[in-house]
Amino acid sequence: MIPPAMTGILHRLKSHPPEVYQVRAGHKRFEVRKDDRDPKYSEGDRVLFAEWVPDEDSAAGGRYTGEFLGPFVLTYVERSPCLPVGWCGFSFEPVEVTTAPMRSSTHAEPGAAR
Repeated sequence: MIPPAMTGILHRLKSHPPEVYQVRAGHKRFEVRKDDRDPKYSEGDRVLFAEWVPDEDSAAGGRYTGEFLGPFVLTYVERSPCLPVGWCGFSFEPVEVTTAPMRSSTHAEPGAAR
């Protein structure tokens, strides 16, 4: 594991079960996401993957399972002309859990009020 960066930003990411499995197994270390965070994703930020099971019959569109993976530290963030406008890619690595205070990013969840 690499040592944690101390930027203090934690991004909680909604992730479907197949992606959570790939991260847990160590097969997935790169993500492409909408670049809708405030503050934006940056190298040294941390991510926490929250497992989300879609359910079209649910008013919320699905539910969290309560399983979380992470934190992981962002080691590379790319905003490229190869990606659609408003999207970014980033790589991440496992990080030791620390007691350093973290600020959370804000973004609009589907159906959530700001």
